[in-house]
Amino acid sequence: MRKPPIGRSSKTSFPLIFGRLTSRPDGSVVLIPDEPDRIESPIFIPWQKRRSARPGDRVLVRLPRSSRKGEGRSERWEAEVVRISRRGREEVIGKVLHFEGVVYAVPLEEHYPNVLRLAGAADWELAEGTIVAVSLLEHPLPGAIPHGALTRVLGDAEDPETPYRLVCHKYVLSPTFPDDVLQEADEARKTDVEDVSRRRDLRDLLTVTIDGPAARDFDDAISIDKRGRRYRLWVHIADVAHYVRPGSALDREAMLRGTSVYFPDRVIPMLPPRLSEDLCSLRPHADRLALTACMDLDRHGNVLHVDYCESVIRSDQRFTYDQVSAILRGDSVLRSQFQDHLSSLHWMQELSDILRRRRLERGALDVDLPKAEVAYDASGRVLDIVRERRNEAHRIIEEFMLVTNETVARTLERRKLPVLYRVHEPPDPTKIAQFADTASRFGYRLRPGHDGDYRPKDFNRLFRQLEGKPEATVLANLLLRIVPRAYYDVVDVGHFGLATSPYTHFTSPIRRYPDVVIHRVIKAACRTRLTGMRRLVRQLPKIARQVNEREHNAEEAQREIVRGIMARFIAERLGEVFEAYIVGVKHNGLFVELVDHAVDGFVSLCTLRDDDYVFHPEKPCLIGEKTKRVFRLGDRVRVRAEKAKPYRHLVEFSVA
Repeated sequence: MRKPPIGRSSKTSFPLIFGRLTSRPDGSVVLIPDEPDRIESPIFIPWQKRRSARPGDRVLVRLPRSSRKGEGRSERWEAEVVRISRRGREEVIGKVLHFEGVVYAVPLEEHYPNVLRLAGAADWELAEGTIVAVSLLEHPLPGAIPHGALTRVLGDAEDPETPYRLVCHKYVLSPTFPDDVLQEADEARKTDVEDVSRRRDLRDLLTVTIDGPAARDFDDAISIDKRGRRYRLWVHIADVAHYVRPGSALDREAMLRGTSVYFPDRVIPMLPPRLSEDLCSLRPHADRLALTACMDLDRHGNVLHVDYCESVIRSDQRFTYDQVSAILRGDSVLRSQFQDHLSSLHWMQELSDILRRRRLERGALDVDLPKAEVAYDASGRVLDIVRERRNEAHRIIEEFMLVTNETVARTLERRKLPVLYRVHEPPDPTKIAQFADTASRFGYRLRPGHDGDYRPKDFNRLFRQLEGKPEATVLANLLLRIVPRAYYDVVDVGHFGLATSPYTHFTSPIRRYPDVVIHRVIKAACRTRLTGMRRLVRQLPKIARQVNEREHNAEEAQREIVRGIMARFIAERLGEVFEAYIVGVKHNGLFVELVDHAVDGFVSLCTLRDDDYVFHPEKPCLIGEKTKRVFRLGDRVRVRAEKAKPYRHLVEFSVA
């Protein structure tokens, strides 16, 4: 249903609207309005009406007097760009093409239609197929061939390192560090007598780390004891703030990066390897400086008392998640090998079960959305892409880190110390209503609380009914889209997903800058020297803005790499048939996710040749006009791999 127009031109009765252009997976370009609530239907910008506007640009568009029925007879607007108010990216990534003695760059982005003529390309001796970054010298009108200046050669398209160079260039990620930062890291001292003498010596505690098999930066280590019905839990966190001092080159670089960026087979660290993989990493059988939170908890998971100290620890054992899970399941070989750790591991399991039960009772969101994991062979070839398998050991560490972060946040608030909150706002009520409507089409009802508001426990109740059913994946992905991203702020608005307030990040200072900031506050409180806190309070808004931007940037880079890997995986399997679930239905086709591989892709409407299919947005589904064949969310279908373009992150299937 159409809403009132945003504004009107003085010369015509056509409404005008401001917004930002973005591209869709199918290559179409749409407008994200500045005031999205004023119009409900998608606003498409046809190629011939874009002028020289590109995705990322802020534009003013003119809408027609009325919308029209698009493919599938759903309502849609097709607008015309009137003015470009601000350009987005001024750079294009492309593949080199030689034609009649002229060097061109063919953009990898399908929504950018112009081939670029490279100025001064002869100086670079570019081979055909090379991936390059090109700075736009002019913004073309439709049909024109614009000129671009070569800014960087990213590598041969077949080189497996080229996608990483491309992503690092695009998202301004640096695998290397400036010389002054490396020098400071190299000059950092190892643990010595002076460090130990003024710290609490906890090296006699039985201490372990539990991480993935490929982990090299160990942020946290755990010790535990049980007396009667009470537990004492020591959470030891790497004392990064000891080495990264405010205002130093290390500190400036860490804040600039904001976070480590994790790809399937590598990491771009926030700190130089000398710190992240050596001095700060809580390696087994090595003395390490830590900041320890020692918590006493009762049998209900309530924190009765907490004590913080600057400590020195020595990890006795480096466990992997799979090892701990196998021990807890009764693996006789591992239980015999790690006999000295059995009591501690069972206490950890007991306490984590208590903490998880307590967290769910208060209403925390409990929807498992496994990430894609890439399996490689010895040569680096992708063998498979699977869904991450989480086990009891993952849950142990997760619960211990959550309770520690909550406890630290409460401590800082109670002592009126500076806090950089980790906050998570609830979803927009309109989006929740849309989600509830989709769930109802599957025969499930999302019931709100007595006051009419939706809380995480309401979603938990729904997903308990969905366990083991194909529509669970569809609704979990849909929920992920409607729930806002968590972020850092100086104002506490609560954490919707965890159903708690306040909450902060304390447990991963090797890879997150906000944790370093919180460590500085805790260390100052431990020493009862609170000088510099006023200055920190003034800096917190700037820190929050910077780390939010870098975290989002890192997520986009990670997503792009994984989608490229998915495309390369499918490119070697073109023609093969897979089982898949339909996870999205649009006017122009279906989005599917493979059952046996963590790979998703698109089935274009034009490949459904057995009938004329009509999109019914109220379902949503596609229905054949003659056969009445229906494709709806959650349906299981057989699909054939048709097309894969790794540098365009494109995977296309057809219904087999």
